[in-house]
Amino acid sequence: MSIQLNLYKNVLKHSGFKKWTTKPEELPSRVERYNAKHAFELPKENYDHLFSQAEISLVVHNQMITFQVIRMVQKTPAEKAILYCPGNVLPLYPTKEELEAAWKLGDETHRDIWLPLYPHTFDSTINGQVACIYEVYKEMLKYYEAGAIDFYGYSLGATILLDFFPFNNSHEKLASPRYLFLI
Repeated sequence: MSIQLNLYKNVLKHSGFKKWTTKPEELPSRVERYNAKHAFELPKENYDHLFSQAEISLVVHNQMITFQVIRMVQKTPAEKAILYCPGNVLPLYPTKEELEAAWKLGDETHRDIWLPLYPHTFDSTINGQVACIYEVYKEMLKYYEAGAIDFYGYSLGATILLDFFPFNNSHEKLASPRYLFLI
């Protein structure tokens, strides 16, 4: 074995990298254990009047899906909103840092933020996740005009937002959002 390979093996061995990797069949149980230890709660300090949580249920492929939506509402009523879809919410719950990033985006743009906690990839297909986004957007249209709503997503969230448009065309066609920001 080369010196370089031995060096890499020793670095990986002592870095604890193996603890962060897992076999595919063990991943759902590992995620459930992580989520149980890091249960999601709305922030309590100085935010009580700004955050609200709603529950949406729908049927996708004869399967009932129930998921949470976090609404981050400005202190003064905003006329515009952002549908915020982070990719790393799946399959883990959002962290305090992710919520703060979403709130900062809303605060800097003077918009309300809607953050859907769509189901894990273990519990639903990508079509189920897109259906969840469709239902959230339909609910948003009750509060805002389509031209006042922007989509913001990164990683898997960006993929789901892109898949929203063909899904929308094949269902009750909703008006398109104003902008689509995908990273």
